Amino acid sequence: MSKLPDVRGRITYISSHAKQENLYAVYETIDRHYWTELARFNQQEFQKSGTEGECIEAREFIIALPESFPNLYEPDKLLQLFTDRFKEKYGVECVSALHHNKRKTNYHIHLIFSERERLSEPIEKTATRNMFYDEQGKHVRTKKEILDENGLYLATKKIGKNNPKAEQIQMDNEYRMRWNREVDRAIVSGVPETEIQQIKKEYISDRIKESIDLFGSQPERFGTILMSAVAVLAMLISKVLQKARELSAKFFEKEVVQTISEPSGGRTTPIIPQTDSVLQQEHKFKVPTVDLSVQQRELQPKTQTTEQKIPRIPPKPVMSADPKLSKIYKELNRQNGIIFDAEKERNALELERDSLKGLARLTKKGEIQSKIDRKSEEIDLLKVGLSGIAKRYGFQTVHDFYKVYATAKIAYAEYRDKADRWEELYGENAPRQTKESVHRRLQDYQRANADRQAEQTSKNKDRGAR
Repeated sequence: MSKLPDVRGRITYISSHAKQENLYAVYETIDRHYWTELARFNQQEFQKSGTEGECIEAREFIIALPESFPNLYEPDKLLQLFTDRFKEKYGVECVSALHHNKRKTNYHIHLIFSERERLSEPIEKTATRNMFYDEQGKHVRTKKEILDENGLYLATKKIGKNNPKAEQIQMDNEYRMRWNREVDRAIVSGVPETEIQQIKKEYISDRIKESIDLFGSQPERFGTILMSAVAVLAMLISKVLQKARELSAKFFEKEVVQTISEPSGGRTTPIIPQTDSVLQQEHKFKVPTVDLSVQQRELQPKTQTTEQKIPRIPPKPVMSADPKLSKIYKELNRQNGIIFDAEKERNALELERDSLKGLARLTKKGEIQSKIDRKSEEIDLLKVGLSGIAKRYGFQTVHDFYKVYATAKIAYAEYRDKADRWEELYGENAPRQTKESVHRRLQDYQRANADRQAEQTSKNKDRGAR
């Protein structure tokens, strides 16, 4: 993997037949204008920060492929498969090219990806003078004080122009973002907010105060404290996810056994464990039609003042919440599962490294450590993608999404209660006497209406004859 200070130039280089002797395919997940805007935005932010060095606009992977691939797979389909899978897994925009070197001994993919998410809609910012208050209603100077003391996240610091501490602040911000991404994971994993808040207080706020009391102001200690907190939170997340998977497996096994052993009178009725189906309609009801047609209403005698009350079935309850929330919820959990599996792979490599002895420790330790480092980089990128999912749909944080999702979940529970009640009274499985009563009253009314129409037709004929 390499850093790209000129992403547009690099894209032109890898995708140009004039510059590449053996270029087989080019694939892009977004139009080229995106990369121009990305470069411009990154350069503007870099200039504002006042940091020295080069601005990194994007990153590039060079992926070596087996030399048998050209004979086995079509270049266009192969490149699209790799790129789409990468975007799906990490949630980033990409442009890629499939090459051979001059001697055709190295078949490889150049994959350039953005580290920034593209928002579905632009965020418009209005300059206003805001007043911030903490949970006790006490006025505080900045939003950062609220976030640091009462929220789950840590606010990043702005780096002013020509700030002599720019490098230290930038490093601190990286640590803060690592904590924030781990908080996102904790929320998706189902860790209670109170426990996240407790870890933040005990392992960040309290330890920073202790460090200042013992050693004075030493900013370089901040990173060590924060990474310790991240490790504690990550361990809690792993325990919660592992427990959830074990319970899910036991529940599924129990339900399968119940399905097999339960007598069904010759019928097979599978029992499927219910999952979180918020904002999805689980059943579609068939509603018996009981209203009169327009033609029947027009034929009614207009002079009649007393008529039988028409029985009507109330309308089926409708779920009005945004179904997009369910999609985001599933996407977050899917990404979190991928991270969890990657962490398990890294843990297995670490156990393998630590169990090495003698000559094997000298010869294999470096190779295994390299695999661990690459897996750690993959996990970091996956976590960036997890946090980016909520932002892609217009939410500032994962926590903001889950607050909206919780409200929708309550609304969905109310809707299900009403829908179940409607099904009980008027659906296909409603009590027989209830449906018969409704249909009998409707048939009686229709017969009486037909008799009135026949009588009126007979009278009209008599008048015509006279």
